[in-house]
Amino acid sequence: MQSEFRGTERFRLVRVLGAGGMGTVYEAEDRTRQIPVALKLLSHFGPRQLFQFKQEFRSLADAVHPNLVGLHELHSHGEHWFFTMDLVDGTDFSSYVRGPCRTPAPSTLTDETLPASSASELLDPHMLPAGGMDGGRSAPPGGAGEGGNPITGSGQTLVAPEQCAPPFWEVDVEAESRLRRALAGLASGVTALHGTGIMHRDLKPSNVLVDSRGRAVILDFGLVSPAGGDPRVFRNIVSGTIPYMSPEQAEGGLVGPASDWYSVGVMLYEALAGRLPFGGTYSQMLAAKRSAGRTWKPGFLGPVPADLSALCIRLLSGRPEDRPSDREVLALLGSGTGATAQTTLVDGEHAIPLLGRERQLAELGVALDKARTGRCVVAWVHGRSGMGKTALLRAFLERTVKRGALVLSGRCYVGESVPYKGIDAVIDQLASFLEALPSGDV
Repeated sequence: MQSEFRGTERFRLVRVLGAGGMGTVYEAEDRTRQIPVALKLLSHFGPRQLFQFKQEFRSLADAVHPNLVGLHELHSHGEHWFFTMDLVDGTDFSSYVRGPCRTPAPSTLTDETLPASSASELLDPHMLPAGGMDGGRSAPPGGAGEGGNPITGSGQTLVAPEQCAPPFWEVDVEAESRLRRALAGLASGVTALHGTGIMHRDLKPSNVLVDSRGRAVILDFGLVSPAGGDPRVFRNIVSGTIPYMSPEQAEGGLVGPASDWYSVGVMLYEALAGRLPFGGTYSQMLAAKRSAGRTWKPGFLGPVPADLSALCIRLLSGRPEDRPSDREVLALLGSGTGATAQTTLVDGEHAIPLLGRERQLAELGVALDKARTGRCVVAWVHGRSGMGKTALLRAFLERTVKRGALVLSGRCYVGESVPYKGIDAVIDQLASFLEALPSGDV
């Protein structure tokens, strides 16, 4: 393992914690700070992979919340890119909730990217309803109406996990309290994400760890997207984990808070019923997701808490507007707004209301008008820490996007040690914008 870290002696790798399509996560020792950390190393170096890797770190580099993993530093040494974060000593959401020997088996397809050309298949009226006719087990590979899996081309089907041996709630009397505790923490973390204007887009049991105290911690922000970002830069790439993906996300539509809550609904269903709400092939599963009210109720395998079952069904609504909001979910879980810890940012600029800044906004508007004539204009916004500079700029940029200007934004992060970090994020956004254009326009 040490050979992978040529160029730095600061971190000593201890052991592998896990690996995915994006990178490998190690337990490591930070010799400078003398603390254990989790270290994620980019496994496959390429433009798209590097873009997502940096976005994963930058999306919440400043956020501090007990239900979001704390990110520390981003480093680069040639083609070796890695970042460090809190080391969470816990187990995944499903394993914690269902206890020993009752963890649902993982679905056979995860962390895949849906091709844009497959969107037309999602609403095929001939697809089977939720779970098919056989209670959730998939059709044979390449079965009726299917030409093989459109992602892999291998004929592989998505298989719903085997059900746990019922009666689950009667066997494990502590299960409900574990679920409610972990679910409340998960909801608090999701609400905190949305409060910073971020959508996770890949919530699933393996991306939520629960420690021995029952504290749920959300991980892996590789697919996050900002709310209200310029759609020409922050495109709705159809990525995620199919069984937990909302129907609008799978179709490449606008992804908002309701999409993350859909994923939470799938996790809750899986915790209650011991299986996914939808089985079958990829196309069957996505068609069933869109058909509201056609899923099994989570209590069909045995008695489950009525309030959690009702919440689960609402979260799995086919239409985003029918799902509960952040505040509603917290209220339904009995948490209320007071139970959600305030998300703070290191720069202290979070959630500052914009008051009495019309003069500054007007001056920025004048600078923009000058720039439209072809001149290079630099605007310097300065003031004491906490005066609302970031809030001012965000408000101005939102107005600018509405006026049709292309906005590329970036900043320096204290925890980054990368080349050209003052403009790196801006260049990333420019590349993403150019990539979305037809080749002739580029």
